[in-house]
Amino acid sequence: MVSIWIVFNAPKHKQNCINRYRMVEEHIIGNACEEEKYFDKQQILVLYLGYKESEYISMNILRILADNGMDYEKKNEALEKYDIRLKGGLAKEVRSMCDYGDYVEKMGTEKGLQRGILQGKEEERINSTLNAIQSLMKTLKLSADEAMDALQIPADKKTCYLELLKKR
Repeated sequence: MVSIWIVFNAPKHKQNCINRYRMVEEHIIGNACEEEKYFDKQQILVLYLGYKESEYISMNILRILADNGMDYEKKNEALEKYDIRLKGGLAKEVRSMCDYGDYVEKMGTEKGLQRGILQGKEEERINSTLNAIQSLMKTLKLSADEAMDALQIPADKKTCYLELLKKR
């Protein structure tokens, strides 16, 4: 089994490198030996892609194919430099990769917006509660604890609100 990991934003000193990691036999106690074919089943290849053109054609092709900033047409044009023309099944796969990158970006953006909206609503709710506590403290001359009791704020939330009140 080979697992391939692609590092898109590799540090400069690792760009355009490929490392392989594989299982090796190590004798901890005793000296029972196995043939490598019995344990060397798993390998990991790590491809450290660079930002700029490399002396290695294969790394350039991988960089182009993995570049999420390039649409299908730009990738096709860039690959022509290496006499590669995307046709048939390969063209379909590259289009799919481009579409998938856009899909992942869109989903990430939507998720971030939802988090932002939820966070904004939570902040709004907290500020509203703090205003209510302060209003009760001022108009009814209640302590912060009494105001929170009147608003039926759960005991586990009171410490948090007391800290936020001190900051106001």
